Amino acid sequence: MALPQYIKVSQGLARSEQYAGEVDPQQLLRLRLELAGPSQGMQVSLGLVRDAIGNWLRGELRGSLDLQCSRCEAVFAWPLKVDVDLRLVRSEAEAKQVLQDADPYQVDDDRLPLVEVVEDEVLLALPMLPRCQACEQAAADAPEPAPAVKAKKPNPFAQLKKELK
Repeated sequence: MALPQYIKVSQGLARSEQYAGEVDPQQLLRLRLELAGPSQGMQVSLGLVRDAIGNWLRGELRGSLDLQCSRCEAVFAWPLKVDVDLRLVRSEAEAKQVLQDADPYQVDDDRLPLVEVVEDEVLLALPMLPRCQACEQAAADAPEPAPAVKAKKPNPFAQLKKELK
């Protein structure tokens, strides 16, 4: 089942709607630029929740994305598991107000771009420098570099002090 592109937040909150489906990473233009090739579909399970604190979009994203190792340049399957917990806000002022307690997402005109939110969350979860398992293990097994020994430098003001006496 495909995920809807947009949802009406007020209606979804009134019904506590749940959204589940598969999203093809190749259909997400910004994400596609980060991938090393065609990847499997991502499983998405999200729901709108209203509680005493506010309105939320909560759920989970799962799948596997093909990334290129930044070290050996091999293509590898990177396991994706992202927990989504976004506080839905109506204004920038409200977003600033809740920023310390939650990750805000500003909803304009009661429309939430659900697929765009999924893409944003996946992009935020991607590693900055992806490494395959072999390179990750090699990095973990590498010995820690010895701390550089600082050569004791003479104080430049010590010479001046001697000359002034």
